[in-house]
Amino acid sequence: MQRTKLDIQATEVFDWIWEAVTSKEYRYIILEGGSRSSKTTSLIQAYLLLALTTESRMTIWRAKRTWCKASVHTDWIKYLKLVGQYDERSNNMTDLSTRIGKSIIEFNGLDDYQKLHGLTQDYAWLNEGMESKREDFDQIDMRTNKTIFMDYNPTEE
Repeated sequence: MQRTKLDIQATEVFDWIWEAVTSKEYRYIILEGGSRSSKTTSLIQAYLLLALTTESRMTIWRAKRTWCKASVHTDWIKYLKLVGQYDERSNNMTDLSTRIGKSIIEFNGLDDYQKLHGLTQDYAWLNEGMESKREDFDQIDMRTNKTIFMDYNPTEE
């Protein structure tokens, strides 16, 4: 396997995520925090490192596919470019998927019934998880082999 040097500025949030993932003790890793708390960047870093070091199918979900494309997918592409991991040939902008190493990362909306009820994955990430319904989470949970990540902003409700 070819070794890749990844030069990233990691936060304590990333360290916590990575320790939880590599311990294999936790099925669910949930991050609550406000804007600029490094939740999204830290999860992007963890997904990138998992993609580089494993052979996995990884999904990222948001309530609507258009919201996923406009937010976390845009952040993903921007981050890959920042750390020199972006390869236009490995990114399918129509399907919203990226191949890195032997892994594939797919961006989906919970509004796509066929994908929600059919995809299986090794890792799943519910971005802005408070937007999802319990039934959506249950579908992802039963179709995920390893770890499920969720991030959300705190609310008063």
